[in-house]
Amino acid sequence: MRTACRYILDTLAVLLVVAILGAGTYGFRVAQKEMRAVLIKKPVPLRHSFSELPRHVGDWQRIGSDAELTAEVEESLGTDLYLSRDYALQGDPDKGILRFHIAYYTGMIDAVPHVPERCYVGSGYAKSARFEALPVTLDQSGWWQDREGGDAGTSAGGDAGDAENGTAASGADAPASSYWMTRSASSSFVRLPLVDGDSIRMNIRQYWSPSRPEVRFSAGYFFVANGWATPYAERVRLLAFDLTDVHAYYCKVQLTYEFPDASVEPSELAEVAGEFLNTMLPEIMYCLPDWSEVEQSAASEGSGGASDEGMNDGRPASGG
Repeated sequence: MRTACRYILDTLAVLLVVAILGAGTYGFRVAQKEMRAVLIKKPVPLRHSFSELPRHVGDWQRIGSDAELTAEVEESLGTDLYLSRDYALQGDPDKGILRFHIAYYTGMIDAVPHVPERCYVGSGYAKSARFEALPVTLDQSGWWQDREGGDAGTSAGGDAGDAENGTAASGADAPASSYWMTRSASSSFVRLPLVDGDSIRMNIRQYWSPSRPEVRFSAGYFFVANGWATPYAERVRLLAFDLTDVHAYYCKVQLTYEFPDASVEPSELAEVAGEFLNTMLPEIMYCLPDWSEVEQSAASEGSGGASDEGMNDGRPASGG
């Protein structure tokens, strides 16, 4: 009798657990549908390869060849869509070296972005106790503002390449909406990223070898995630993996500034980064997806329009 009762109770307990799990699964699916949550993100390809980025940027000239990472380092980086390139002021390393690194991720969630404070420390360097999220001053005189729902040809009320006929960006008003900028290498134009705050900021620290603590270099970075720029790695997940977005991407832009026998302050890197990015930022955005176009494409797909065939990885589409 006891055995029979025990069997019945055990069976009821199992059925109760199954019922709870089933109800929970159903409730989760209902909530997901009501929220229009997209848990598995679709990748979106680069528009152009990073190898197309300019070798001369203002007074900075490429030195040596672009770095090719080993398979082990590439695995640690988490992507094979990257560019690591050294620039020297006027081509002379004695005048200063700017190490440029950019890496692209799409259709995945990387909880631990590959950043200098992990990479350099893992390589044996010491780091400053605190980072500084310093603003990068960019020349905004050639920017013009996008009207909501507009494009570069109509948003500013004039020719896309004529900033005088548009709404020029200035001061704290700059991040209120998206802006366009003409690429210096051509007459084409690109949409610039939205920003947290009043300007693009870089997360910057000093690093040094324990054997030469008197010679310090500064390394900094920011991310572009689903059309937004942020210096904070923890913000990437919030920006690139919004539950309502169909697609997801993020890109890390990293600069390291150093001299052979002198230290570099974080503020010096921020200043040099502004000069460098005046030319390089629109070229970077030329390679990255235009997030407004990605969203429009996703909306079209949702209403039975165009498909995202070909967006199966982060590589540029044919001809890109």
